[in-house]
Amino acid sequence: MKKQHTTLQHLLTFAASLLLVLLTAAVTTACSGNGAPYGYEIGEDITPTLTVSPATLNAFKAAGETRTLSVSSNVEWTVTMQTADASWLSVVKTGTTAVTVTVAANETTERRTAQFSVSTTGSDPIVCSYTVTQEGKELELTVTPQLLDIFEAEGGTQTLTVRGNVEWEITPATNDASWLTVVRDGSTIVVTVQANESTEQRDAHFTVTSVGDNPIVRSYTVTQKGKELPPTSLTLSTEDVQLTVDGTAVDIQVTSNTTWQVLSGYESWLTVTTTATTITVSATPNDRYESRTTELTVQTDDEAVTRKVTVTQAPKPKVVPGEGDNDTPGYSRRSK
Repeated sequence: MKKQHTTLQHLLTFAASLLLVLLTAAVTTACSGNGAPYGYEIGEDITPTLTVSPATLNAFKAAGETRTLSVSSNVEWTVTMQTADASWLSVVKTGTTAVTVTVAANETTERRTAQFSVSTTGSDPIVCSYTVTQEGKELELTVTPQLLDIFEAEGGTQTLTVRGNVEWEITPATNDASWLTVVRDGSTIVVTVQANESTEQRDAHFTVTSVGDNPIVRSYTVTQKGKELPPTSLTLSTEDVQLTVDGTAVDIQVTSNTTWQVLSGYESWLTVTTTATTITVSATPNDRYESRTTELTVQTDDEAVTRKVTVTQAPKPKVVPGEGDNDTPGYSRRSK
């Protein structure tokens, strides 16, 4: 009885070993076969599938970034670049379930695009096409300093420095400012102002603007002081004029740094004429036995300085009694 039990045990062990060998042979044939994918028998008809997610790629940032696509397929698949010169784009198959998409930093301001595809292999492939879009670098235009100093009346030059990643140009905003010159010199702008011969402050404007859509504009105002005049001065050679009885003309010399005039209001017996530097006064003969006086007012046109001149004319002389005819009141003609 014991011998029969041992024989049965050996038979069971042999059967288990044989089953293990058969299973191993079946697995080896499925993995190495050329005609069927994993999990399918050779000659079995299958329908290839390919799913890639996400289905589209949003625009990449200008700074560059990496994203991953998930791939699910029951057949072999591959990645193909369709844009030959897109050196900034890297698309790599990662294992059997992912695609790694890497975009380098975009140092230009222009948006750029490239295409690639994920597709099954075989005579009738399933193709998932992708377009990769990357934003351009943000436009930059910096001009320093942001404000110009006020120019003095005598004129001068100031310099601006321009930095940015865009083309730019200078646009005058004040057409009649012939006294202002704004010139580009490489990455600098030279602002030159001529001397201001007027006493009025003057202003002009220009802009520094990027070229292209959605321009960046930097606006500048150029301000120049008016010419400062010295304090108004007015000097007369005399402020007390004595005229003879017959009113012979007398000159008063005038020194001033501005225009001036003699105001009305003096007596009608006085005649006043002027040149740019002289006041000439004369009078009709004085037929009175008393002197007569009037006053001239000399004033600059800006009314800043006023000078007064007193003009006195000698009286008609009196005749001593007994010395010829005398019409002087109180005197009578005597006979000898």
